[in-house]
Amino acid sequence: MQPALAHRLLDVPSGRPGRFRTILHALLSLPLGVLSLLAGAYGWGIVVLNLFYPARWLIGMGGSLKDAWGGPTLAGAWAVHATGGLVMLLLMPALMKGITTLQARLMVRVIGRADGTMVR
Repeated sequence: MQPALAHRLLDVPSGRPGRFRTILHALLSLPLGVLSLLAGAYGWGIVVLNLFYPARWLIGMGGSLKDAWGGPTLAGAWAVHATGGLVMLLLMPALMKGITTLQARLMVRVIGRADGTMVR
């Protein structure tokens, strides 16, 4: 199913794998899948938590403003955190694209191309 999705969504030229190559790809791609999940969840979570900094108190994450970056006022803390959130908002697509590119290269290398040729 993964090669078909990669071909349809990312235009990755992957072939039809046999049982051995399917298992090999599953084992080799597991660390990248975990990295992708963790980077995506943490990175996009940072974006949301920093852009909506004042809402942290609604979910029980608020603390003392005097210890917050940009504190001791809410405006200063929000400005600093929103800046960090905007930076992460700009970096996250590039990070996720890089991980996806690694996953696509691994797939083509392990499974092969649609024409049956293997990549060395």
